[in-house]
Amino acid sequence: AYFAPDQFTGVTAADPENVCGAAGQCTSNGLADYHPYGTMVIGGQNVNVYGTNAVEVEQHAGYSNYNAMEVMWSKQTGRLAFNTSFLWSKSLGFQNANINPFDQRANYTILNIDRPYVWNTSYSFDLGKAYHGDNKFVGGAANGWTIAGFTTWQKGADMQSQVSENFGMNFVYSDGSNLTQRSFFGTDAAINVQPAMTCNPTSGLSGSQFVKLSCLAPPSVPTGTAIVANGPTQLPYIAMPAFFDSDLALYKTFHVTERQTIEFRVTAQNFLNHPLVGYSNNNPITLKYSLDKTSGQYTYTGSTPAAAWGITDTKFEPVAASYGRILQFGLKYSF
Repeated sequence: AYFAPDQFTGVTAADPENVCGAAGQCTSNGLADYHPYGTMVIGGQNVNVYGTNAVEVEQHAGYSNYNAMEVMWSKQTGRLAFNTSFLWSKSLGFQNANINPFDQRANYTILNIDRPYVWNTSYSFDLGKAYHGDNKFVGGAANGWTIAGFTTWQKGADMQSQVSENFGMNFVYSDGSNLTQRSFFGTDAAINVQPAMTCNPTSGLSGSQFVKLSCLAPPSVPTGTAIVANGPTQLPYIAMPAFFDSDLALYKTFHVTERQTIEFRVTAQNFLNHPLVGYSNNNPITLKYSLDKTSGQYTYTGSTPAAAWGITDTKFEPVAASYGRILQFGLKYSF
């Protein structure tokens, strides 16, 4: 709308960022002239009714769908019992109306709770009688132990739904002015300017990299009053770092009397001491560009070097974070 003439003054703004133009061109609130109920003709006069204030209208704003399939295998044989399961799921719905406030369906995308693949397994094994001698004390201490464990793996969530649909993309022209929704779409509605995709951003990744900068670029820069195509709303699924955890336990029950027992248990959470990689903040996956108005050429200007963009920069320390190995010793007396 800001690319069109003001319906009351007839003036076409040279700069969509300042639709009033030079001083004295506006006979009323220039921005309000473009709003359906901002300025209205009442009694032959242009009356500022609501200005640029919002008119709240209750409506159904979205819906969601969850689909899943789980396959499980459980078995007990001799002293071994185990079960393993694999889950495929998809969570879709409306998460951010800023993708396109004018088209509800365009906001239907992957939710931040989506975890497409989850694998779980648990097991227990009775170690049986390891000592076959006659010493009852040694036999009582060495025999009858059980080892049990649990391991889980989850594919990382969709990066766009977790961080930002447009990776926090920010434009600054080479003359220092900003490119916003007004300059790009001709409206001040909250709508994202989406990056263009030049190749698959999940292909050819280096170690610990989850998205590639060279496959993303600013969409075509508008010139004059031309409206250009926005980048795609949903990129291919860009997975965040996966979650992995494996716990192990060793326990045995000692009989004090017929009715009294003592259970001794040792538990190791994340016994493999496997760290989880991640991002310390959003800078390694934030798009910032400098644009030339004349040529349309762009330069990446983010705080993270281009060579390190999309690469995880943090490993959770085993001691400082809950993802490190944790040993627990337990003693339970039953009577």
